[in-house]
Amino acid sequence: MDWFILSLIGMILYGVQNFIYKIVAEKRLNSGLVLLTSFITGAILSGTFLCFSFTPQDNYAMIFAFAVFQASFYLISRYVKIESFKYIPVVVALPISRIHFALTAMLAIIILNEPYTPHTILGIFLFMGVVFILSKGSHVKDIKKSNFRPGIALAIATAVFTTISEFMVKIAAVQYDVLIFMFLSYLWLAIPSHILNRKLSSKGDDRKTAVMTGAFIGIFNFASFFAVMSALKTGPASVIFPIIGLNMLITVFLTVIIYHEKVTYQRLAALILSIAAILLLRQ
Repeated sequence: MDWFILSLIGMILYGVQNFIYKIVAEKRLNSGLVLLTSFITGAILSGTFLCFSFTPQDNYAMIFAFAVFQASFYLISRYVKIESFKYIPVVVALPISRIHFALTAMLAIIILNEPYTPHTILGIFLFMGVVFILSKGSHVKDIKKSNFRPGIALAIATAVFTTISEFMVKIAAVQYDVLIFMFLSYLWLAIPSHILNRKLSSKGDDRKTAVMTGAFIGIFNFASFFAVMSALKTGPASVIFPIIGLNMLITVFLTVIIYHEKVTYQRLAALILSIAAILLLRQ
């Protein structure tokens, strides 16, 4: 399948997945248990598909080592994303965390020597403008002062850790078998997420809802992860990741409709700037 179509599929699936993260935050579910269940689900799915298309490799140790590093950064980014939703609205957190698309594009240009245009540079600067808009002005008055700084910090941390994770995914997609890499990543992720679950668990946890929610996230994560890695085998990271970035439109739309989060002029401007930046990075 064409890498552009795969990118669009990944964009839609990630949008739904991010909305489920919002549900996790709203219900104050145990983030560790949710993540653990999602990774176990991903391991089961990738392992099942791997059984039907297994190809022997001669560098398992290297694949596993790379999977461990990539998956660790991914786990941290998912955890801080969920936590950021607990402090600030999605329409503030998502655009800020989306600067990782600009950072990923910069890494792809600098390290992988992917081509760039003036549109690319302008898109990166627009993403920086998004951070400035959402960290200033009257639109933040409805956010508790005690929540604002940690929420913004968590959103920025999400961007940084996601950038590292995505860049490593691009390298892995080109060099390794997709399903083997995914399976090993999910297996490794189950270990630290289990530790996180034990640390965060309490008697009042709604474990049944957390497990069911985690399973749904795992299904969408596996499908989106596979689509993106397949696209990255032949397509440029500096274009694919910005396309996937449009998933926040789906997430914000569902959040506004279902949870009635406010869409102020500043937040709408930040959202429009984010979309414009993503489209510029596609050029």
